[in-house]
Amino acid sequence: LSLLPSRRKGDMETVAIDSVLDYNVDYSYIVENNLDSPHLFFLHDGSVPPIESIGMLSENLPKLRLTAFTDDCGMGHLGRFGENGRPKKILRFDPPNIVRHGGVSGFEEEFHIIPVAPQRTRVLLRQHLPRGPILSTITGFPGAKMILTQLVNNWNYHIGLEDACIMQGQASRIEDWGSPRLRIGGTGDDLIKRYWKWRNKAHSNL
Repeated sequence: LSLLPSRRKGDMETVAIDSVLDYNVDYSYIVENNLDSPHLFFLHDGSVPPIESIGMLSENLPKLRLTAFTDDCGMGHLGRFGENGRPKKILRFDPPNIVRHGGVSGFEEEFHIIPVAPQRTRVLLRQHLPRGPILSTITGFPGAKMILTQLVNNWNYHIGLEDACIMQGQASRIEDWGSPRLRIGGTGDDLIKRYWKWRNKAHSNL
């Protein structure tokens, strides 16, 4: 990871933090999980910044609008509140195995989801933290970047534990009990359907 560029030309100044996460599930469940944007505010309440700070209160959920898009790299959603609200978040899938999240704050993360064996997946996660005055000052102290990296890695580990429990249960219901992957779609599930349409088409061409 150290050989990869930490930022792209034209991006705002950020601090890039790399984490490595391992899961005992097929990579498709991890792609689905990261494409399911609304789950963040149910499963990870208390593990992410306060819901109020990003407008994701329960009374606002009916106002959430996810607009689908497709471009030369992949597909995704633009999230906003209300029909005329400004975009708050972008979520995209770039085939075959990259999911990206970004928001108006300048925070951005990308998940490189790599199958390594049956029911074994490694995720290379890079997160870009906006380099404002406070973070610029803190990271100016010797050793501060290393401490910040350890804190973010540990935070991601606990988020990963929450996700792993759900995904392993989902895998058991689907693979052991024959449950359908998606019977009744919710907000944002159209992107998961588009992912599976792409994946099935790709596999048919092997």
